[in-house]
Amino acid sequence: MRLLVLLFVAALAAPWVDGHVRPDRVRSPEKREHRRPAPEPELELDPAALYRFPARYEAFFKDDLGLRDQLLRWHSLQSLRLFGVAPTEQVLLGKQGWYFYTGNESVPIYRGLEPFTRAELRAWKVALESRRDWLAARGIRYVFVIAPNKETVYPDHMPPELEPLGPTRLEQFAEYMQRESDLDFLDLRPAFKAARAQDVPGNYLYFEEGTHWNAHGSQTAYEAIVDHLTRYFPQLKPLRAEQWKQVPFDGPGDTWADNMYIGDLSPQRQIGLMRPLGTAISSTLNEGHEGPFGPGRKLLRGSSDASLPRMLMFHDSFGPYIEFMLSEHCSQLECEWTYDFDMPEVRKFEPAVVIELWVERTFAFWNPRPLEPGSAADAREAFANSKQTCLVLDPAAPTGFDAFAKLEVSAVRDADGAALALATHSGLDSLLTPPLGCAGGGRPLVHLTLDSPQKGVLDIFYLLPGDGEYSRRQDCVVEVERGRNDLYVQLPRPGVTGRLRLRPGFSSAGPYLLRALEVRAGPR
Repeated sequence: MRLLVLLFVAALAAPWVDGHVRPDRVRSPEKREHRRPAPEPELELDPAALYRFPARYEAFFKDDLGLRDQLLRWHSLQSLRLFGVAPTEQVLLGKQGWYFYTGNESVPIYRGLEPFTRAELRAWKVALESRRDWLAARGIRYVFVIAPNKETVYPDHMPPELEPLGPTRLEQFAEYMQRESDLDFLDLRPAFKAARAQDVPGNYLYFEEGTHWNAHGSQTAYEAIVDHLTRYFPQLKPLRAEQWKQVPFDGPGDTWADNMYIGDLSPQRQIGLMRPLGTAISSTLNEGHEGPFGPGRKLLRGSSDASLPRMLMFHDSFGPYIEFMLSEHCSQLECEWTYDFDMPEVRKFEPAVVIELWVERTFAFWNPRPLEPGSAADAREAFANSKQTCLVLDPAAPTGFDAFAKLEVSAVRDADGAALALATHSGLDSLLTPPLGCAGGGRPLVHLTLDSPQKGVLDIFYLLPGDGEYSRRQDCVVEVERGRNDLYVQLPRPGVTGRLRLRPGFSSAGPYLLRALEVRAGPR
């Protein structure tokens, strides 16, 4: 009995001892789960803070618990080897030990259980064509690229009970765009399905236990993209597999086993592709890479061959797998890991072509926003013809306008008259208008007079019935110049309700001056 008591006490004390003996970083979720640990919350005597404190402290306690990494490891081994189930809901166990990602509704969409509506397909078409048209007006080519999910290329490795029951969103999108649009859309599925014929055990197109491409998959995507670009740049010619040097790397590679704290027990073949010594023509120009490895990161590579095109690529986590390879065909290549269409960066970089590269599951959570929902001339004419006013700003005595985030709002007067001064401190700072007085009906028309301290964009977020928060899928983007801007905009959707959220670009050069704002009802 005493032995059992001692063992019980030792088990209770072990996490406390480990928390004082081993450094926090060895238990931290940052290395394996690729996220920062929850910070220890401060106890504040504020009702809202007190309400949130228990949940925040619980999150901190779970991430800081002694022996956390070992307990998670034992849990993973027990789940996989004893019960044959995945220890996390983010992983689906497939055939032959393969792992598949379940996030972003990947499994229901793979089975055809969550198809696009026709309205959603049209929204994608309109948004992507607006990007193409905005770039074309500046003499820039646009190529939209979708990489297939792992289960799309390897359905035979999925559990047999999860057979498809309808088309996937990618299948719907590809068929719709082929029928309804002339957008330059590169679907990588044919290239990947053809490349499967070269598969050998241990060298597939994707890591068996991960979600990304290996060297074989990276080569396939790179060749397909460069081959596609030859329609615009005939001098380009992709380097074939034998022209790259295969470099083995230590470690398990891209694997969910590492996230489950058992990566050391699950080795995979990890090969990198590099140009043989002395043959690479491009080099990294920002060695530190702006931002950490993840969303927000920028990479700039350049070569000495000025005859090659300048390219700008917006991408997700698949982009870094081909950025070095693609840069061999550019005078300069800038890669930005972001879902935003960075208009200021396009204007600054002045590329010959913009590529957007996303993996298929992007269709589950992201809706691109139209860049220019209508011409200013059309919006000005429709505004003049509208007789129903929904909202008017009196800058001398504004009522019902509220600051969002850290925006500082003040009424000022100068030689040009009264204005609202909007001092921004971050990219979230916004101005909330009073509720519109003409909910429902047609697409609202907005007239603004804005003095901007810099060239950039103004985001106009809007709500539709049933919306609980603002999102990028309902965001109208307007370009602004440095100085006075007299803007007429028609919002892209009817039925707008509630308050508008105006987000000027972040500036340290001084405040934005909102001199006039009026919203009128659009035609039905």
